[in-house]
Formats: sequence, structure tokens, C-alpha cells
Amino acid sequence: MIVKPPSTASSHGRNEESGRFRGPRRSTQEIRELLIGSALELLASGGLGTGVEHVTFKRVLDHLEASQGVRLTNASIIGRVFANQDEFQSTVLLAALTSTAADETGAIFNQIEPILEAADRSTSESRRAALLEICRVGGQASLDYLSASTSWAMWTAVWSMHMTGSRPDDLGLKDLLCDSYATGVREFSDLYGGLLDYFGFRMKPDYSLSIMTTMLTALAEGSVLRDTVDPGTTRRIIRPTGPAGSEQSWTLFGVGLAAIFSECCEPIDGWTPDTTGSGGG
Repeated sequence: MIVKPPSTASSHGRNEESGRFRGPRRSTQEIRELLIGSALELLASGGLGTGVEHVTFKRVLDHLEASQGVRLTNASIIGRVFANQDEFQSTVLLAALTSTAADETGAIFNQIEPILEAADRSTSESRRAALLEICRVGGQASLDYLSASTSWAMWTAVWSMHMTGSRPDDLGLKDLLCDSYATGVREFSDLYGGLLDYFGFRMKPDYSLSIMTTMLTALAEGSVLRDTVDPGTTRRIIRPTGPAGSEQSWTLFGVGLAAIFSECCEPIDGWTPDTTGSGGG
């Protein structure tokens, strides 16, 4: 049965007072997502060299109308979606900082998925060899993704503002960075933990998955910072790790990834793969 809504509850149409056509009514969450998305586009195009002062309500609203044809007013935002512009700018910074990890894990998984599908998991030696190849390929994918990522560039800009003290910490940059670190550790712990389960490995008693993930994310950050300036020292490290000792090209991050994995993880005695295809045994 189709129920016709009462005319007084119409969410769009002509505003009788102004005579202007009004678009569909949007929820607070929808408006929030539109504003943050538009602000991130401005950040990506304009950079964070001077912080987020230029990401004002006016500029974001103008950009939103120009790019998507969506017209909002300050009255529909302040007090309803965000308490004030400072809260909005802090939220935008956090969104910029936390978007990198989820995107990066997706990019890495796309590259290592063929290795997972073809891996021989019948012995601890073959499983270790597959994980070594994942370190090599995944390290390359991570370096490639971050070095080309606008969200990573924004992250480093926020980090730089905090470290240099180039502006008062009125946006709580340290807290935002800590939240970003925590998000990254959660995202990558899921990825690394899943790989360990799939290949029948576990953390050694002296380490936790969180500690290993923190090591790896810190190494990735340093590696990509060096890579953007001097890629000759971070890529094409030739090692005899291929079939029958053939040479393969590694990245600095991939080498470190393999070393940390070897230090922190060990095979589970008596482990056998799950023949149902759902993971480890």
C-alpha cells in the first residue's frame, strides 16, 4: 500500500515565503558527511601548510555548491551539525588523519591476494616462504600507496605542525595524531592477525600483536618519508629470495617487515590448514 505523506511534511518543493525551490531535506548525518567530504577535497587541493584555517564554513559551502550543486547555509550547520567552526575543523583533520589506514590495507590486500590463493600451506617451511613473499610484495604495495597518497601527505603535514610548534595546539593536534595512530594499529592488527591465522603462526610470548603492529606502522612512516626524498635508498634492494635462490627486488620497508615478523612470530606446532577454506586450523 502506498501512503501519501501529508502536505505539511513535504521534504522539498517551493518555499512559500522566499519563492525559492528547496532541495530534499537531509539528515544531520548526511549534511555532516557532505561537509567533511567537501572539506577534504579542499585540503587535498590546497594543502595543510598553514593548517586548516582556510577550510572555513563559507569556503566549504561554496565548494559544495560549485562541485555538487548542493546549497546549504550556516543556519543549517551551526548548532545542528557542528557547534562551531573550530569543532568542524578538528573533525576534518581527524577524518584526514584516519582515512589513510583503511585505504592502505585495502591496497595491500589487493596485491597479496594472489599469493594467498596460490600459497602452499602444507608445511611450516612453505608457509614461512609464503609469508616472506607477502612481506616483499606487501612492503612494495605499502610504499607505493603512501608515497602517492594525498591523505598521507595531509597526515605528515599535521604531524609537522605538531612537531615544529608552528601554531598553537588549539585544534588538539597531539590528540588527533594519537587517535590516528590508534586507528591505524586497529586496522593493521586485523590484517596481520588474519595473515598469522591463515598461515598457522602466532606471536612469540614476549610480543603482542599490538606491539608488532606499532613497530611496523612506525617503520612504514619512516620508510615513506625517506622514499619521497631519496627513493634510491629505499627501493630495488636485491636479495636471493626467489625460487632456487633467484634474485628478487625488495623495498626497505619490505626487508624490515620480514625481519620484524621473524623476530615476533613463530609457527604453531602441529597446525594444519582448514580444508573448508575459511582460514587456519
